[in-house]
Amino acid sequence: MFFMASPLLNTLKRSYSNVAPTTKLFIDGQFVDSKATEWVDLYDPATNNLVTQVPLSTKTEMEAAVESSRNAFDSWSKTSVLTRQQLMLKLQTVIRRDIKKIAENITLEQGENAGRCRR
Repeated sequence: MFFMASPLLNTLKRSYSNVAPTTKLFIDGQFVDSKATEWVDLYDPATNNLVTQVPLSTKTEMEAAVESSRNAFDSWSKTSVLTRQQLMLKLQTVIRRDIKKIAENITLEQGENAGRCRR
C-alpha cells in the first residue's frame, strides 16, 4: 500500500506546490496573471523536471484573448504591405539577436537538441 500511495502523494504535491513558476497569459499586449483554478504541469521531456505550470484559462480570459486577437487582426489587415515588410524585418533582427534564448526555450519545451533549434 505504501508504494501505491507514494506516487499519488508526489503527484498531489506537484499539483499544489509552487515548485515551478506559473506562466502568465498574454492578452491585449500584456502579460497577466490568470484567475484559473486549474493548472497543467509542463515538464522538460529530456529530464522530466517540472518547468512551469500553465493555467487552464477561464471563459472570461479566453473571450478577452479572442477579442484582442480579432482587433489585432483587423488592424494588421489594414496595414500597408510596406509597413508589414518593415515590421517583419525588425522581427527577423530580434529573432537573430535572441536565437540562443529561443533555442534554449525550444530545447526545454520540446526536448529538442539545442544545435538543431538554432538552425
